[in-house]
Amino acid sequence: MTLRATMPSGLKKPRAALPLILVALALGACVANPAKPGARFPGYEAPAAGPTARLVVRVNNPGGHYTVSTFEQPVACTKRREFVSATALQPESATFALVANKLQTLSFLHIRPDRRGCEIIVSFEPRAGNSYLMRNTATAEGCQVELFNATDANAAVVERTRIRRERIGMGLDENACKPLTSTVTRPAAGSAGSGNALDPFIDLLPSK
Repeated sequence: MTLRATMPSGLKKPRAALPLILVALALGACVANPAKPGARFPGYEAPAAGPTARLVVRVNNPGGHYTVSTFEQPVACTKRREFVSATALQPESATFALVANKLQTLSFLHIRPDRRGCEIIVSFEPRAGNSYLMRNTATAEGCQVELFNATDANAAVVERTRIRRERIGMGLDENACKPLTSTVTRPAAGSAGSGNALDPFIDLLPSK
């Protein structure tokens, strides 16, 4: 039987909420997120067996629609699977199990009410038994993704295996990224950011 669990929401300011989220890491069960009516992509299914790592997803949404997802084929960024897709301004954290000791690729896509959008895609290699926090933020300027190794809830550290991927398009299901050999952006020392501070919004409306 599939279990569904969410983490309690923290304070409104994402950086202030981090300690509360990390303490709660040990409490939440991992969930699968089957596709819902109207979902654009299939829902993520947790691995049935083998070593896993825990991923906590946190979103700071100022308005609009956001989707956090992964890919069944992480190198080519193909076969997108949704963790969560919603419009809530203060969404609760959600926890998922990832296959461990293999490359994983994650996406944060945000579409504003005026149909301008931004997306950041990152890859990393979670280790078995470890816990990770993916903190996704949308601002007036664009999107940002921070990824922490939060195995020690009292001393979360920047995940050093994280690599910023180069998008080919916006919200693609197939071949959403350029090959890994073209990707060189890693977090700077002491930084949990996505490489560049923000991924700027672009106009998604069709040209007239």
